[in-house]
Amino acid sequence: MMMGEVNDILITELRNKILAKLDDINSDHYHENDIQRVQNDNSWLRRFILHHEYDMEAAFAMAMDCLKWRKEFGIHDIEENKLPQHFFESQILYPYGRDKEENKIVMFHIRLYHKDHEATPDMKRFLVYWMEKIELDEKGHPITVIFDMRDTGFSNMDMDFVKFFISLFKFYYPSFLGYLIVYEMPWILNTAWKLIKTWLSARAVEKIKFVNKNTILDYVTADQLPPQMGGTVHFAETESDSSIEKEVQLQSDVEIPGSPATMRYNTTVGSQRDDPLNYSGSPAEELNFAIDGSREPNATITLTNNSNQSVAFKVKTTSPEKYRVRPSSGIIRPHCQCEVIVQLQSTYQTSSLTRDKFLVMAIPLEHVDICSQELCEIWRLTPKDKIMDYK
Repeated sequence: MMMGEVNDILITELRNKILAKLDDINSDHYHENDIQRVQNDNSWLRRFILHHEYDMEAAFAMAMDCLKWRKEFGIHDIEENKLPQHFFESQILYPYGRDKEENKIVMFHIRLYHKDHEATPDMKRFLVYWMEKIELDEKGHPITVIFDMRDTGFSNMDMDFVKFFISLFKFYYPSFLGYLIVYEMPWILNTAWKLIKTWLSARAVEKIKFVNKNTILDYVTADQLPPQMGGTVHFAETESDSSIEKEVQLQSDVEIPGSPATMRYNTTVGSQRDDPLNYSGSPAEELNFAIDGSREPNATITLTNNSNQSVAFKVKTTSPEKYRVRPSSGIIRPHCQCEVIVQLQSTYQTSSLTRDKFLVMAIPLEHVDICSQELCEIWRLTPKDKIMDYK
């Protein structure tokens, strides 16, 4: 039998063995939806068999452990509206595009991750939320995860979270990882990765590819990558549009070396196009970062929708690694306002702001009762000439 071929006899054997075991034990330890999946989903069972290269005992053990874990972790209780929305807004992790083998890509910007014991449980649930959604959408077809390691340091490496990430593919999502592409890993993290490799099987290690801007194109075409990775697609994490011109100014009662940082800009509402949304933003010409010494410098952008139609908005910056923007996207109902807080990360000097630029984008919406994934799809499918730019 060739690798990749699992006949119905083996699937039936595994299904009967699992169901027989469930009859003998307390089924309260397993979710009824997962039991139904065992009964009806041949492709899921096939993946357990492939994961263990036709070792039926190992496939059975993995399936039982997986079923128990799914109930204990609360897989079926994870919902988008129960997760911290700033995880979605930060775009630390999200699906986008496909690699050369048509595997769905999951982008993980490691520099945006900071170890926080209190937030780790929610971050794990956020990761599993995407795993579940993509597995359903892709019908179990393998995915490729890109670890974007640009500008990453020790403060971004959480070994507990890395272990959890590995465990998902090793124990609970069989035959689901196509490649793990590690993009531009800093040399100072070599020791950490040597340790991580000890947690992996030989087969899993073969799936890890360390790449740079040139070699990543061996696995992903340019039209599926952002410019920062040698591609041609502008991902939502940044917008390096040279026509975006904003003034960034710091206001402070204390003397700070290098401040105030000021950059002149021109304001172009609606990119000099007709503006059917009658949309306005404040401040009109500059961002004023207040500094009081007790917190990180921050500024407020007030977005006002003066029209009779709801609008979706996004706030982009040419330096996403420097700022926390909350919310970075959302929906504004007719004749309502939204305040966007732009916070400068403490690891950056105020003198570095002089060239930073911001852009607000908006599109009209027919409906507002949509989830964030549906909204992402609307943004993706809306032609560029239909998107209003507020610069």
